[in-house]
Order: sequence, then structure tokens, then C-alpha cells
Amino acid sequence: CGKGFMWGVSYVSAMGRNWHRGCLRCALCDEALEQDGSRAFVTASDGQGYHTDCHKVKFHPSCYICDSFIPARPDGRIEFKELQFWRHKYCPQ
Repeated sequence: CGKGFMWGVSYVSAMGRNWHRGCLRCALCDEALEQDGSRAFVTASDGQGYHTDCHKVKFHPSCYICDSFIPARPDGRIEFKELQFWRHKYCPQ
């Protein structure tokens, strides 16, 4: 934000920087990212911070047929089939 930190003002350390609490915002919904446990967030491969739900919307593949998120396997991997020409992803079953 370009503003300095005044003595006594609380800040958040995240993604290698210090942030005013209101300036650390989700890259998708632009709402404040909180670290008090009420709303968890993740740093994505693009270096931006996202709420966990927003991260899923942006990065987790959705099934082209049923329009729901493709479920992760017990080991955490996401397995799907893909229509080769259009590159549409769909559930493996």
C-alpha cells in the first residue's frame, strides 16, 4: 500500500512481507485475508494470497459435465479425464 508502519499498529507477516491487516487481501475476491484462524488462506504458485475457498475456485479443476469440483483421491492427487481437442476436464468415473 506504500504506507509506513506506526509504532503500536498491528501488522501481519505473510508471503515474505509485512502487511497492514486491511491491506493483505485475497487476489480473487479482494476481501481481507485474516490470520486469526477465522478465515485461512494459502499462497498459490502465482505468488498471490487467496482464501482457501477462492483458491479452490481459481485452481481446482471442475468437471465439464457435472460442473462440480473433481474430487481429490485419498492421497491428495486429483485424477480426471480430458477431451483432447477441447481440453475439457471431466470426472474419471
